Amino acid sequence: MDRRHKARQRGQAIPLIGLMLVILIGMAGLVVDGGQLTMQYRASQNAADAAALTAANHVTNGYTETQATTLATTVAQRNQIPSADLSIAYYDSSGAQTATASSVASVTATVTHSFSTLFLPIVGINSGRVSTTATVSVTQGSASCVFCVMSSSASPALDLSGNGSLSVSGGNVQVNSSATGDIAVSSNANLAVTSGNVYVVGTATGTSHISPTPIHGTIASDPLSSVAVPSVATAGTGSTTLNPGVFSSLSITGNQSVTMNPGTYVFKGGITVAGNGTLTGHGVTIYLACSNYPTACPSGQSGASMSVTGNGVVDLSAPSYGTYQGLTVFSDRNNTSTIDFGGNGSTRFVGTSYQLAGTLNLHGNGSNSSLNARIIANKVTISGNSTVSDTYTQSANYVVPNVLTLSN
Repeated sequence: MDRRHKARQRGQAIPLIGLMLVILIGMAGLVVDGGQLTMQYRASQNAADAAALTAANHVTNGYTETQATTLATTVAQRNQIPSADLSIAYYDSSGAQTATASSVASVTATVTHSFSTLFLPIVGINSGRVSTTATVSVTQGSASCVFCVMSSSASPALDLSGNGSLSVSGGNVQVNSSATGDIAVSSNANLAVTSGNVYVVGTATGTSHISPTPIHGTIASDPLSSVAVPSVATAGTGSTTLNPGVFSSLSITGNQSVTMNPGTYVFKGGITVAGNGTLTGHGVTIYLACSNYPTACPSGQSGASMSVTGNGVVDLSAPSYGTYQGLTVFSDRNNTSTIDFGGNGSTRFVGTSYQLAGTLNLHGNGSNSSLNARIIANKVTISGNSTVSDTYTQSANYVVPNVLTLSN
């Protein structure tokens, strides 16, 4: 009787031992596969971070979104993440997805990765899944806007009237004014942007003559705020062939032609090209100062200006190396004067023009058919029969480093 009772006890212990083994294996599975889950999550997050940074870096440096995504996918694969597990999305400053590289304000990489478990299949869990995201906020120093109109309140800040037309390729038009009618385009005028968008802080009028349709955006900061003012101590020399230095003013009239040798020029007074005059300068930076240079212009003061009238011709390009590489015209940040291109003259202008407080005025029958420039001005007016075509390339202009900020 006693032996039978002990046998029954031994028989009852076998299921308990089996149950305990399952529990122990399950606990081991939780430890091992839990560790694997942590490892897979970290690997996926690292891949998402690397992919987002790669895509953001390339899309802001001349690559298309397709090319940037391909490079980001390669980086993810090096982090043991299959291409099918990665998705990349590009957003503009309004938070909408964009297919325009120059409009990208953020890039989000999402990794959704499944993996096989080692011990947990015993309890019916055959696989695990992790999902991670990484977002890179982008400040596009060089390409955020190609035509940048900085006034916060002018109405209009960008004014196209008469038969004036502006076509821009290679980047965005940005108008910071919060006013109603921050862009005004009359019935015979036209604003067209290719490979970019039109961003407004206020509201535009004449939108049927604006392509693409303006998008509400946020205020763009001064893209060249960190650029140092030229420090030039020597006087410039020459009359028909100029050498770099400080000049009081420059007047070119009649059939006179003036050539500027490469370097940095400071003008305290105006530059005037009239009649059939021609001004040529390759590899030059022109700084428009006030009469008390090297002291900065007082706020609101009108200092040196530039005017092209009659049949005047201007052919200017920026330096290809050095401190002011890509910067053709730099106006004192408080100088409210106007750069005025009018009459029947023509302009070949390569490089960035920076007038934070000034106005760019294009009018008459002037045709700026060879413009490769980033324009930064407080206000811009285009009128008469003036045709402005700006084909922007980053390599010819002043390059401001992009700022990438990663979050996850």
